[in-house]
Amino acid sequence: MKTNYVLVVLELFQVEIMDKLRILVVNDDGYDADGIKVLAEHLLKFGDVTVYAPSEGQSAQSQAITCFKPIIREEVKGLPYKCYKVYGKPADCVRLATGIDNYDLVVSGINNGFNIGIDTLYSGTIGAALDANLHGISSIALSAPRGKVLDFEFILDDVLSKCFEIAKVFNGEMYSLNVNFPKDEKNIQGYKLTRVGYFVDDILMIEYNEGFKPAKYNLDYDHSDLSIDYSAHMAGYISITPLTWDKTHNPHFELLKKVL
Repeated sequence: MKTNYVLVVLELFQVEIMDKLRILVVNDDGYDADGIKVLAEHLLKFGDVTVYAPSEGQSAQSQAITCFKPIIREEVKGLPYKCYKVYGKPADCVRLATGIDNYDLVVSGINNGFNIGIDTLYSGTIGAALDANLHGISSIALSAPRGKVLDFEFILDDVLSKCFEIAKVFNGEMYSLNVNFPKDEKNIQGYKLTRVGYFVDDILMIEYNEGFKPAKYNLDYDHSDLSIDYSAHMAGYISITPLTWDKTHNPHFELLKKVL
């Protein structure tokens, strides 16, 4: 089974048969988070794995980068894969790693907490995956419900294989896939191609001690449209959403051509 996985991946990314797929693994929860450990270990079935991850949690950093001070890395020994902890942000990890070595794929996660809807704008997990595209590298971001990262390990190989299968469609074109495990690991319905929905929370602020903090709330969403990432997540599907860093509003671009 291991050999088959590797051969499939080599074919997808047009890598020499004598070479293995070079995979960079990053996250925003930190180098010692359960999610990145289990992800890196499973990716060893698919190629050579190197981890560059923040020295501490860097959630909600999006594609923020360090500009005015050096980025330090330290090698972490005793793991079945090469690992560096980075004193920086998730996107820093991608930039540092790709500036030193060459990689065929960046895999970000597994995030402790889903990344759907407007979360995709703020997530450091997603930010790292999209930053890989800026460097010409395809990427996959994976996220699980908070506190349930390890509950989905039993299906992780299947999910990764599905992502590599999907990659065939792009025929060498760069891509970024946002993958979210469903709410309940005991009732997985399958896979669902989705788009980013208007799912928002934590945008109201309330007073807390001498400052303020976000107030957790959820709007009343229509769960019937399973093409929306949040709806598919709640219905028990593993949602897969293609993302891009390009935020151009194309319909408005065409509209403004009339006056500019």
